[in-house]
Amino acid sequence: MTLVSNINTKDPQIFTVFKPYDGKYPCYRQPAILTTNVQRTNMIVFAEGRFVNNCAPALEDGLEKHISQNEDGGLEMRRSEDSGFTWLPAQTVYRGNIDFYTVVWDSTSNMVYLMLQVLSSVLVFTSTNEGMTWSDPIPLNVFPPSPFSKSIKPAVGHGIEIIGSLCEVRNCSDTGTLLMPFVCTNGSSHPGVNGSCPSCYACVLKSKMPIKNQKREWNFTGIAQQYTRESQLVQLIATNASTSHIYLNGRNFSPIPGHRYFARSTNGADEFTEFGIDSSLIEPVTKSWTGVVCSIERISTIPSRILFSGPSNATIRSNLTLRLSYDEAHSWPISRILYLGLSSYSDMTVLGNGDNIALVFENGQQTFADQISVAIVSVSWIEGKST
Repeated sequence: MTLVSNINTKDPQIFTVFKPYDGKYPCYRQPAILTTNVQRTNMIVFAEGRFVNNCAPALEDGLEKHISQNEDGGLEMRRSEDSGFTWLPAQTVYRGNIDFYTVVWDSTSNMVYLMLQVLSSVLVFTSTNEGMTWSDPIPLNVFPPSPFSKSIKPAVGHGIEIIGSLCEVRNCSDTGTLLMPFVCTNGSSHPGVNGSCPSCYACVLKSKMPIKNQKREWNFTGIAQQYTRESQLVQLIATNASTSHIYLNGRNFSPIPGHRYFARSTNGADEFTEFGIDSSLIEPVTKSWTGVVCSIERISTIPSRILFSGPSNATIRSNLTLRLSYDEAHSWPISRILYLGLSSYSDMTVLGNGDNIALVFENGQQTFADQISVAIVSVSWIEGKST
């Protein structure tokens, strides 16, 4: 499939990258997107292929009818080498009973790291050629400390690399560190009520910059508040600081769902010390599911812009909306609906010099996951400026 887009136009350009019954799978879910070169023109889009007849519940009287899901299938990917103007054919990264995954690009080694949940294990894949080929997977074999169990999951979406200049006065001491969002489980928690998950805690898998010629080592660090699950991370501008400041935005699985959780760290996600619920960030609570996987991404430093994507309907997975913050994710004064219709999980990356972003998201007419599309969106459109 060839996608054609003009990234210089004002209005977003939206194209399908994965569609059911395209020759491999009748269902695609849980997309992620990653930029893989310094110029930010090469991208990889991932999606989970499933062997099911229905990808998502259909709508009935405004509510979703629950249908059972089967994760058996495989992780698929497509690559673009020209900012989304064209896309290469789909490749299979792994076949099997998979679920959550997260990816990150290491600019110092040009290595892509992929963490993929396969049954009860997490496998680590690497690519040294921007996803053209992948290494044989190895088990992660790293776990959070007690009281958390060995039941860990990568969060859906992407991780981040610490940028030195965001410490403003001097470069961050943890420059080059990789952070991957995960889900940790407290085995001592009791079952929840109203679909809540008291055993769920968003957490961070961390890898400091390795010494020359050594391999990266991983360990679990910061733990967010109880009832958080899938999350994404963004680096904040840290005034008069020597270590990176990190913001975590997480799915709300509490007894009172419907708005996003957040946590903040002032020591590179070693620990989180500020926690809260952002009442301005709505996430849908439906008959079948609580919350949704959203995305967050820093798109510029001067001025500071942090972008959030997620459905803005409180009861249906629909109306995928972009919200822009100029004050390090404390408020979101800019809000624009990108897709007016059924839509769910999303992920984002910056393109080129930062004037455009690429966003991958689930959407459809019959269900929120009829297909997976990529939108090329200009920052000027998000801000409502003419071009």
